[in-house]
Amino acid sequence: MKQGVMRFMGKTLHHNPHTIQITDTQSISQQKIPFLHSIARHTGTKAAVVSGDGTFYGADAYLQYLQLKKLYQSGKSGVLSIGGVPPIKAYLQQLRLKYTPVDDCVEYSFTFVEALDGICNENSTSPTDYKVGEDEELWDISAKLNISIDRLMELNPAVKDPTAVAKGERVKISDF
Repeated sequence: MKQGVMRFMGKTLHHNPHTIQITDTQSISQQKIPFLHSIARHTGTKAAVVSGDGTFYGADAYLQYLQLKKLYQSGKSGVLSIGGVPPIKAYLQQLRLKYTPVDDCVEYSFTFVEALDGICNENSTSPTDYKVGEDEELWDISAKLNISIDRLMELNPAVKDPTAVAKGERVKISDF
């Protein structure tokens, strides 16, 4: 799979992580019936967990880490986009700095947990349009509002590239 850019809450990680693991888990409960067998039952899907390791490079490597840490400290959920994977609303649950005695190099690890608390639509200006936020793409809006990217493209025929929308631009999110 070709990896695209990784973004969280509008912040692009300029150096993609070395590894990314996406874990989907289901809840299964088992009930033992005396003198017989047990019955297993699917009781739901748990939040996805996205974790990995990466390195920031360059003279501003530590500053890049601090920008990510600021998002972590906000405690807010946001859109997590990883190229080739549908975006999800998530919380940055854990961020770890790994000490590396190399100039201009900061290693880190992260864990995101999918937010299961509904859609994130703080930029909605009416039931039919949405004001694009800083560093947002149609992919981010698609995930926030739970609208397929195909539907957004259909509603906004002037937009030819889902990554090419400007801050403050209004995009249509509904016909009604």
